[in-house]
Amino acid sequence: MIKHSQRIACGSSESILIGILYLIGLIPWPESQMMKKRGRPYIYSSTVILRCFIVRLWFRMDSNNALHEFLGMNYVYNKKIMKACGLTPQLTSILRVTENIFVP
Repeated sequence: MIKHSQRIACGSSESILIGILYLIGLIPWPESQMMKKRGRPYIYSSTVILRCFIVRLWFRMDSNNALHEFLGMNYVYNKKIMKACGLTPQLTSILRVTENIFVP
């Protein structure tokens, strides 16, 4: 019997990218062991940041501003990608969170 995650990864009506983003969400990431962390609290989880990074790589975007503009376009596919990444329509904070991610 094929599991739901295998069916999405192997092929369905969705794109390969959305399947990859879904599978990233199934990975059990270790939780941070820091008790008291100074500074601003995290807004997005590491999974969301990794998914955004994968989208940047997939579409060969050179900056986080390009990712922000791409996800801000009002197309059905972009909304599916945003939902698969775990983002809400309000993207103002994703640039600040991902500003240190650099792809040469």
